[in-house]
Amino acid sequence: MGLETALGVFYDRPPSPPIRSTDLRHLRHRIPPLVYAATLSAAVFAVSSTAQAAPSPSEKLKGKGGNFGIGLALGDPMGASAKLFLAPQHALQFELGWAPLHHGSGTLSMSYLWHPATWASSSVVDLIGYLGIGLGVGLWSDRYWHYHGHPHRDYDHHHTWFGLMLRAPVLGLTLHWKKVPLDTALEGAWSPFLVEAYAHGASPGLAHGDVALRVRYYF
Repeated sequence: MGLETALGVFYDRPPSPPIRSTDLRHLRHRIPPLVYAATLSAAVFAVSSTAQAAPSPSEKLKGKGGNFGIGLALGDPMGASAKLFLAPQHALQFELGWAPLHHGSGTLSMSYLWHPATWASSSVVDLIGYLGIGLGVGLWSDRYWHYHGHPHRDYDHHHTWFGLMLRAPVLGLTLHWKKVPLDTALEGAWSPFLVEAYAHGASPGLAHGDVALRVRYYF
């Protein structure tokens, strides 16, 4: 077949008939199975990616507030409490206060908290459980007497001691209020002093724990 004949066949070929709707149902049978499966998977992923995930603990505090909250802790410790959400389920907690269960010391601590899920929810409040681990330091003053066998030579001393604290595990329940950016948390932990530094040396103090009620407002 010459070039002119080939071109004539190409240009003189009648147009293809339009595709009818009934033909579309059989179109997938002419597509290679691998291509069809990949196209279907991409469509399912596109639809599912537009669905909204369940609200995270930090998102439940938004509206008037944000991811940083500050307030009070009542118990051990008793003082200031702050919480910063780094991600939907991950937060850092900072506290400064008086710890009656730790020799009455002043303590400063930081804890990492993980919020795995919302346990219960209503139109007013969400109940969320969490767990974590933390470190802290404690400072306390003690008074002791030196006795030398003579009443007029007895004298007392005031000394400040130091302790390095571990908080593990940290267990808590928190209520995240929906109408206002507040949380109310009941939290407890085994919190021993890994090191208690006294005048006669250093030793661990394992018989310590803490429990406190916390209320914070989020900005």
